[in-house]
Amino acid sequence: MLTLDFLNEVDRIQDQMNRLFQGAPTAQAVGSPALNIWANENAIIASAELPGIETDKLDISVNGNVLTIRGVYPEQQLKSGENWVRQERPEGSFVRIFQLPFQVETEKVEAKYRNGILYLTLPRAEAEKPKRISVKAA
Repeated sequence: MLTLDFLNEVDRIQDQMNRLFQGAPTAQAVGSPALNIWANENAIIASAELPGIETDKLDISVNGNVLTIRGVYPEQQLKSGENWVRQERPEGSFVRIFQLPFQVETEKVEAKYRNGILYLTLPRAEAEKPKRISVKAA
């Protein structure tokens, strides 16, 4: 039978663990592309490492302030008699989901793919941009 002291101790340890990992970088799923995301007052810019991927295998969407990148890494077929010694590049489907710090103009999002890197420019929604308020003398 569990005692109240034991349950309180479990809660205390869980609180300590939460504080320990608060602010730690989020882990990405194995095989999902590495992302760099930065922002200025007008847009969010993102780059994702996607070597060897075909652009028709990419699905990029923005819903509200959530960016989703889905795709399929190509499989590398070995010839008869060949065996993997080391395989670090992923194969198959992946998905990356990232919450953006503000809403974007989805119809103005630009995506470019160059040298195995996907570049996204996500313009900040006008309603989300800071507004300068002028002060009138009375």
